[in-house]
Amino acid sequence: VPMLAPTGRTVDMVVLDGADGLPLAELAPIIARGHQLVVIDDLTAASQDGATRALAGVLPTLRVEPGPRRLNDQVALLLARYGYEHAGIPVPWTAANAPVSARWVEATGMPAPGAHAIESTGTEVHAVIDAVIEHAVESPERSLAVVALSDRHARRIKEAVASLRAREPGLATFFDPATPEPFVVVNPDEAVGLSRESLILSVGFAKTPHGRVIHDFGVLSTEEGADALAEALRVVRGDLTLVSSLHSEDIDRDRLHHDGARMLVDLLEIAEGHAGEGMDAWPVLPGEPDRLLVDLADHLYSRGLEVVANVGIPGGMRVPLAIGHPDSPGRLLLAVLTDDAEYLAEPSQRVRDRARPHWLEAQGWAVYTALSMALFIDPEKDASAIVDAVLEALERLHTRDVVPAVTVPERVSDDCLTDEPVRSDDSVPQESDVTEESSPVDKAASQTTNEDVSARTADAPASPRMPVLDEELDEESQRRKKADEDTTGMLMEIKRKERAAEEHRGPRPAIAKGLPLAAYSDDQLDEMVAWVRSDGVERTDLETAEELREALGITRRGFQSDAVLGNVVRRTKPAAVARDEAGAESGDQGTPSE
Repeated sequence: VPMLAPTGRTVDMVVLDGADGLPLAELAPIIARGHQLVVIDDLTAASQDGATRALAGVLPTLRVEPGPRRLNDQVALLLARYGYEHAGIPVPWTAANAPVSARWVEATGMPAPGAHAIESTGTEVHAVIDAVIEHAVESPERSLAVVALSDRHARRIKEAVASLRAREPGLATFFDPATPEPFVVVNPDEAVGLSRESLILSVGFAKTPHGRVIHDFGVLSTEEGADALAEALRVVRGDLTLVSSLHSEDIDRDRLHHDGARMLVDLLEIAEGHAGEGMDAWPVLPGEPDRLLVDLADHLYSRGLEVVANVGIPGGMRVPLAIGHPDSPGRLLLAVLTDDAEYLAEPSQRVRDRARPHWLEAQGWAVYTALSMALFIDPEKDASAIVDAVLEALERLHTRDVVPAVTVPERVSDDCLTDEPVRSDDSVPQESDVTEESSPVDKAASQTTNEDVSARTADAPASPRMPVLDEELDEESQRRKKADEDTTGMLMEIKRKERAAEEHRGPRPAIAKGLPLAAYSDDQLDEMVAWVRSDGVERTDLETAEELREALGITRRGFQSDAVLGNVVRRTKPAAVARDEAGAESGDQGTPSE
């Protein structure tokens, strides 16, 4: 500092941006040279004994509301479960749950000298490099970061990346540090404030050669472990790929004493697919929707649309009513906003009427605002307008997803040589058309030349192909075709089973799907359970309750919902079935034991 600003020299303003990592003693000479001081930092991520919190205690503070940003839904839900705020306002996705994939490796190792845990294995480092290469080749336009959960593992990955850059000059553009969001490899401490479209999270920890798991996960097994893993997870905006040799069942939760290690196990479960709710389950917020919206949902559902209430994640934007179309499964198209309590609580009209719809539209939603008074007077009119808006959004989606048709030119054989020049009706006359008739000698010479050319063309071999490349392309094409056929067959089988069940049951009642259980009246629940039983299939009470749960689209489980559904099943049971079951029970009780 004295080299840049000698003693006695002052400036009008000193701005400290992200200086929490520096001791306050080192910042004092900088602060002393300014008449005014402005500190810019994130207090939620600042350390307890850092410079930012110390300065915030003596300076007036002004909170700048973070702008909305796209987040991985599964990651956001995991952070909310452990009480961590989001670095922004999460806006719901239009597609189903954001992808969290995993690359499982078979690796064992021994702790390094001076270490208590197995922090890194060569096999996992190679798996990370393979994932980086795949991303650089297939999606170079999407920014990428690699976060390793220990310093040792991060150093090994950095060394492997440096070796990769040296031997693969074709990937130099992807690894260019001058890009807006360059590729980086960091540890959790270095991930603070980092944001990338895609993230590869490499666990690094592994079993011993004897198959034993050392329940020491480095910084995650400390009081700061949850903060460290939360900062690592905040990096990703889109796709998250987890690379690990450990599965959730390998770790004994009873031996974990810190939230960081527990959060790691939860993340492993999400990557394994055990913690998700399926592709058709949308993240919803608790709470009963407005009664006017419930009535609107019934109108929309009766017209064949998918209706989901209160779409969103804790701490983020809430869509009171989200609408999808059967022709676009796994995607919601329209967000219905209304002048509810949340709308009225926002003091800024610009945020209410302009910013929030704009945030949703930037995320891919179509937006429709249904005011309470209009819904009360004529709900059918709003329902018709929403149907039209959904159809327009569906048409735009299909138009955007259509792949331009590529016209393949007709193959012309080299053998098809003629003496006549090729000309079109409106072309300029060829020189042969206006010249005088050739002499017999010229005709003979021309005929000889053409015959020689034809002979050489016929004898010449075809253009050499690249057999290795062709075989690779053929194999890749066949592999993708097989995957498409398997996926299509699986989806068709699921649809066939769903249609078969509904055909036996008859038309489904016009009752919205996906609402909270409290939003359904007793008559609606009775009508739905009667529809479930209408297929004539014999079920136990528990199976009937599960079918009813699925028919209503209720994803949350708990003692209360189980009790309500079970009571509905029991009270609506046909009288003949109830008498038969009662008689069977009394007969069993009256049978003498041997």
